[in-house]
Amino acid sequence: MSKPRSYAGALALATLIILLSSMGVGQVGQATQARQDVFAALHETLSDAADRALAASLADNTWMRASDSATGIVSSGSTGSDPVNRLRAAIERVSNLRPTVEPILREEGIPAELSAVVLVESGGLATALSPKGARGLWQFMPDTARRYGLVVNGSRDDRTDIEKSTRAAAHYLRDLYGQFGDWSLALAAYNAGEPAVRAAMDRSGSREFGSISARSLLPSETRNYVPAVAAAMNRLHYANFLGLDRSESKGAQVVYAASGSGE
Repeated sequence: MSKPRSYAGALALATLIILLSSMGVGQVGQATQARQDVFAALHETLSDAADRALAASLADNTWMRASDSATGIVSSGSTGSDPVNRLRAAIERVSNLRPTVEPILREEGIPAELSAVVLVESGGLATALSPKGARGLWQFMPDTARRYGLVVNGSRDDRTDIEKSTRAAAHYLRDLYGQFGDWSLALAAYNAGEPAVRAAMDRSGSREFGSISARSLLPSETRNYVPAVAAAMNRLHYANFLGLDRSESKGAQVVYAASGSGE
C-alpha cells in the first residue's frame, strides 16, 4: 500500500504548491487546512482498505464466525455480521489484553509484537475453540498445551487462562525460533507444525519463508497465516516482524526487538 500512499501524497503536495503560488498570505491558512483534510481522508481510506483486506484473510477463522454474544459485538441491523466490524472488535479486545500479554512475552525473551498472533488465532477470545480442538487465546491443541505445562482435562483447561497460556505460548515460540532461526518460519511452524516446515525446507533447499511459500510447499492456510500475522502487527501499530533484529536485553535471555524500520 506504500505506492498508492506515496503517489497520492505527492499529488496532494504538488496541488498545494500550485495553490500557494497563486494566492495571498491570507489564504495560506485555508490551504493548509485543506491539505490536512486531504491527508486525513486519504488515511481513513487506506485504513479502511487495510481492515477489509485483513478481515477477508481471516474470514475462515472460527472466531470470525462466532455468535455476537461470544464475541461481544452488539448487533445493529446487519452490522454485527460484517467482517470488518468483527475485526475491529477483535482489535479492541487484543488492545485491552496487551498490558497483560506483552510483559509476559518480554519476560520470556519474546518480542511484544508477537501479541499480534492472538489477533489472528483467536480474535482475543480466551474461550475460542476451533473445530480441530485448538482452544484459548493462542489456540493450543491439547497435546501441545500439555507439552508446555498446561493442564487440559475434563475439569480444568489452562488454555483459557490468559497468563498461563501466554507464558506457554512464549516458551513454544522461543523453541520454534531456536529451531528455525527465523520468525517467519517459526510462525509457519506454529501454524502447520515443525515437521511440515522442516519437510518444506528440505524439499526447497531454502531457509526463506517467501521462497518456500512461493513453491506451495506449505499448506495454503500457512502460506496465508504468516502474512496475516504481519498485517495484524501493522494494524496494531507495530513494526512488521520481518524487520525484527536480534539484540540483547537485560532481564531476559534473548530479545528480538523491533528495528524501527517497520512500514
